[in-house]
Amino acid sequence: MASATDTIRHYLATLAYRLQTAVRGAPAGFGGFEAGHGVRTPHEIVHHMNDALTSAHRHVSGTAHTDPQSDLAFDDEISRFHELLARVDGALVEHSPEEDILRKVFQGPLSDAMTHVGQIAMLRRMAGSSVRGQNFMAANVKIGRVGDKQSGPRKPSGK
Repeated sequence: MASATDTIRHYLATLAYRLQTAVRGAPAGFGGFEAGHGVRTPHEIVHHMNDALTSAHRHVSGTAHTDPQSDLAFDDEISRFHELLARVDGALVEHSPEEDILRKVFQGPLSDAMTHVGQIAMLRRMAGSSVRGQNFMAANVKIGRVGDKQSGPRKPSGK
């Protein structure tokens, strides 16, 4: 049976895979796409996700470290996202946080980040560049693989 830490680490790898699926091949300027009605741009969403991951790292590592960054280009925010996933992943291994902390980090910042990945995928469709569906259960997701080098889909959706 997998430990809670391994499950959270797998979730981090899933976040990395899902974000890359949502942004891979996005048209130039997608980061600034405005859906209107006060909806955040993809760029603003990734920046917010980075704030959430900074919070997750702070809780998992037990440090007060913050990483305030602003005015990064969209691609740099995506790179920062993967760097922060790696920090959280490393802190999980190094600090072995108690399950109560893991539950709170999962239900808070990590679930928030996954919600926002879905928003980015939806904004891709609204921007006229939808992401091809796939069977995510067949995805090549591996614990510890949290960088931007993610494999493509193995099976199309519905197969």
